[in-house]
Amino acid sequence: MNRPPLFGGKHLGLALLILALLTSVPLPTMAQQSPSLLVAARKKRSTTKKQRAAPIKKAPEKTPEPQQAREEKTVDLTELDQQANSSESYNRLHDKQSASTANFRTYFDIAFSYRPGDQPISFENFHSTFLLEYTPLTELTFVVGLAPPTVLPLYYEMDWQITDRLTLRLGRIWVPFDQINPHNTFGGFINTSLLRAANQEAFLPDVWADLGAGAKYDLVRDDTLQIETHIYVVNGFGQGGTDPKGESSTYPDFSLPVARQDNNDDKAFGARIHGLYNHSVGLGLSFFTGGYNNQGTTNARITMLGADFQAYIAALSFRAGYAYMYVDLPLGTSRQSYTRGGLYTELTLRATDKWKLGILGGVQQNDNNVSDQNDRTIWGGKIEYLINHMMIVSLQYFKDLRQSPGKTNFDVALLRYSLTL
Repeated sequence: MNRPPLFGGKHLGLALLILALLTSVPLPTMAQQSPSLLVAARKKRSTTKKQRAAPIKKAPEKTPEPQQAREEKTVDLTELDQQANSSESYNRLHDKQSASTANFRTYFDIAFSYRPGDQPISFENFHSTFLLEYTPLTELTFVVGLAPPTVLPLYYEMDWQITDRLTLRLGRIWVPFDQINPHNTFGGFINTSLLRAANQEAFLPDVWADLGAGAKYDLVRDDTLQIETHIYVVNGFGQGGTDPKGESSTYPDFSLPVARQDNNDDKAFGARIHGLYNHSVGLGLSFFTGGYNNQGTTNARITMLGADFQAYIAALSFRAGYAYMYVDLPLGTSRQSYTRGGLYTELTLRATDKWKLGILGGVQQNDNNVSDQNDRTIWGGKIEYLINHMMIVSLQYFKDLRQSPGKTNFDVALLRYSLTL
């Protein structure tokens, strides 16, 4: 269990240090789907001579957090509901940490799966994620994420809190578009690479992180309204995909391999704004644009727009998002561009402290000029049982309603166990 660092007034003696050691308390468990990499502002303590002369009093015991609150803060990296928390995609993986804090987290799952037309009934592992974060100073945090079998980290980021509202981000940063990290949900919430058939392509990367820099600014931050803004510049997508019409050799690759090198001088940039009112209603708008063609070839750009909405009413949570993409195709013969689109929707009910029910769905179309195995209209549901604040067992079923040439997999059924530490 993680413990916060100990601190005391800098003018107090050894007795206060010993007392702090005896009265330290553990950090609460990680906030559900709230990966804030920000760190708490440094607290200043001023003491008068009279106060320093007074007898030292033992700090009051911190009231343990109720079990239900701890359960609400459990993080499941495939779950994106986060009632009563900021729904900004950037704030998704970590708690705020104090100085000199090192923290290790892991996320693991195993599923007994039934996917007719794709593979035999089998045990599968979709997630084995390891996250290591270190806070050398209260205003500086570094985090790195690994997900075997990849050797290189999927994500690593340094966050420097320049002011109370402004944070600078450097590294392979999360791209703050919609609420899709840590996993792309467009198309029906099951489109990680391991759940796609071998002949299906990604709409967006499973984990969309890219080398670059960004800044986050809290525009409004009070008890009723929170508005966060993001701007960023990253390498962007490259070419390497296959034109399904077989016309153009310049076609973007949206899988975003970790080891891929940048292929042009044109950097991608984007912005996002998200507001949350009364911890109940959220609305976000996202923008991304950048060139994907190889250096020295005809310029080709990707421009992407997104909108997302969240509502949290009592035990009900609702989320929805839509993305529209315009892609230049300068070497095409019958077309000079094409569009892509995707949406998702999710309604969940926390029936009891232990049980949660969910209905999920989505649509994905990778190329509007082609009808193929990449087009999907997926609907399904899940039943979850919370064993404790670290373990969840769920039964999930999804069905692809879109009939397309070359598609063989239409059903996915999972009995799944997940562990978060």
